[in-house]
Amino acid sequence: MFQTFDKKKVLITSLIVCCVFFVLSPVLRNDFVNYDDNVHLLNNPFLRPLNSENLKRLFSTTVNKTYIPLTLLSFSVEYALWGADPFVYHLNNLLFHCVNVALVVSLAWLLGLSWQVGCLAALIFGLHPMHVESVAWVTERKDVLYSFFYLIAVHCYVFHLFRVFALQKNASACCSSPGKGVSRISLKGKGWLWGTIVFGVLSAFSKPMALSLPFILLLIDWYLKRPINVYVLFEKFLCGFFLFPVIWISYSLHMRAGEMSFPQSVLIWLWCFAFHLRKFFFPDSFAVFYAPPWPVVFWNRDVLLALGIVILVICALIRFRRQRLLLLAFFWYFLSTFFLYRFDYGADSHVVADRFMYLPSLGFCYAAALFMARFVCEYNKKRSELAVAFVLIVAVFLFLSTQARKQLFVWSNSERLWRHQISWQWQGQPGLVQAVILTNYADAVLHQMGVRNLFRPYSDRGISALNKRHGISCHDRRQITQAVYLYQKALEIRPQYASASFGLARLYDLLGQGREAERHYGQAVHADPAHFDAYYYLGRILLKEKRVEESVRGFRAAIEVNPGNLLLLEQVIKEYRAALASSPHPELIEEELSRLISRSRKTR
Repeated sequence: MFQTFDKKKVLITSLIVCCVFFVLSPVLRNDFVNYDDNVHLLNNPFLRPLNSENLKRLFSTTVNKTYIPLTLLSFSVEYALWGADPFVYHLNNLLFHCVNVALVVSLAWLLGLSWQVGCLAALIFGLHPMHVESVAWVTERKDVLYSFFYLIAVHCYVFHLFRVFALQKNASACCSSPGKGVSRISLKGKGWLWGTIVFGVLSAFSKPMALSLPFILLLIDWYLKRPINVYVLFEKFLCGFFLFPVIWISYSLHMRAGEMSFPQSVLIWLWCFAFHLRKFFFPDSFAVFYAPPWPVVFWNRDVLLALGIVILVICALIRFRRQRLLLLAFFWYFLSTFFLYRFDYGADSHVVADRFMYLPSLGFCYAAALFMARFVCEYNKKRSELAVAFVLIVAVFLFLSTQARKQLFVWSNSERLWRHQISWQWQGQPGLVQAVILTNYADAVLHQMGVRNLFRPYSDRGISALNKRHGISCHDRRQITQAVYLYQKALEIRPQYASASFGLARLYDLLGQGREAERHYGQAVHADPAHFDAYYYLGRILLKEKRVEESVRGFRAAIEVNPGNLLLLEQVIKEYRAALASSPHPELIEEELSRLISRSRKTR
């Protein structure tokens, strides 16, 4: 039978949500970080203003080759109401996470688990340090938002099954003790099924990981012992039919041919599979980037450990093959992540990541909670044994809370994030990843100087402005020197890394060293012909030096690379107007100005 969800249980569930909110509340003091927060939010021209044209662009473009229009829309609404205040974005991430915690409790109840197991699972899910990245990183609104819609979709599907079971007058037996099943399928109760599809599509609009939804729905059918027939499979096909076109936009951009031999590809795939399991059950420390195993051979320590975990998992599946919840936990994880596992890491900055486990770990949260509940039941004969059991469980949650708080501190600002990355996960990283880390660390070091938004697009508020106010202190000079060293070190490791060249060029530009800035802007566009900001700043330097024809070519290249960027278009128009009076070729500028103004009007 379904348990009655009385006021007492609602109150305790609310206290659990409040506990999670309290433990993770330091995130409200965190800043943005200079890793994708700029691309997705701060520098994204399509988020503002919130009008019909930008709404069309949100739903017709990708960010970092990922189609997430609903996530971007949430950012756009927040920016329209509150601007770029990091408190608001972190608060909303945390609130979505807390709602997801409540949904974990209610889903456990719907799946026939005890209310106590659901509460323990919600605490594990809410406090696990592996989930901090999804909550503390503003960009990962994708995770908490897609999981919110995903869990609602799963709720709708269970209600759909409940409706089907109810038609045969055994709903309670089928849902509270999954083993009685049904012998036939009714076409009634389609409203909940369409609710599943609608919320599934909303989940896919938030993050492509919603691809796993049809597989998870089929897994729930198995768990509740629903007979698998053509109609059941058709339901999953129908769900996938609506989800796949949305998700394919992102996955088609990330497809590529493998760069490793077949044995190495298999080992990398197994390592990815085992890595997330190990980090979930042994949450020691976390980072943005994890070094992949190198060399990829059987006798590599990390590869051997991964193979050992795989063998252990296979043995556990055979040993506990009759424990349906344990099988549900494993296959929830596997079916939610198998399409993320890499067969190589030559072109990827991320082979594995903490955020990949945000929702896929839910089954393990339920399994771990069931183990805790049974552990308490087994040792409740004596008061002393029961006390020991409770102490051990409390110790587990204190450990998770402590680790989560530590990780929140790591994500508090960019400088701490990259300093932690270098101190803990530096050796063994691919060259591209090391260049990314050093470049972002250099940006963060400059941000600490007190000139906020130093690298915001088209900002003239540079280090020279700081110098005019009170002079560049010795500390600031050390920061500048350190930043230059980090950029140059990144370019030594990865000479064609455009972001490092652009960062170094921007620094020289703000310091008033035009020739060095021009040289590095040129290196940036050579390394990345689509780097429109580098083209823009290069055009601006050339315009100041009265090299009008070269400047026009630079501005044109910037606009051609990113034709939908109205902010960029307006800035180029502004530069031309400012330079018109003193230019040696005013007719050329007037011609370009007229053309761009006409283009701006048509775009609007």
